[in-house]
Amino acid sequence: MTNSHRTLGRSPRLIFLLAVGLIALSLCTVSCRQVADPAGGTSLGDASEAVSACIDQCNATAAARVAQQLKVHNIAVFLCKGDPVCLAKETLRYNAALQTIETDRLACIAQCHHQGGATAGH
Repeated sequence: MTNSHRTLGRSPRLIFLLAVGLIALSLCTVSCRQVADPAGGTSLGDASEAVSACIDQCNATAAARVAQQLKVHNIAVFLCKGDPVCLAKETLRYNAALQTIETDRLACIAQCHHQGGATAGH
């Protein structure tokens, strides 16, 4: 029974680390952007910067929500006092919360690409 308790305790931490890693990775992939339209000579820097800022905000919001869920999860695990049923339910709740946060983050990023009128087809 001790092994299942340890497995349940590690699984959320692993998911949290993966979520943080994905958020960090998505922040790194935003660095390349087009700054001008060579065909029309129009600067796209402002629109591109707005999209980048929007994506950064989506990622920051998601990271804050993950951190909050981790705090709630740690308190809930403590309150379970080793009860395997309680721990299993909390693990399911926590994993569902992380999935919701990631879904919301991706939807937020999708909205960043569709906001405003002059986005050069993006």
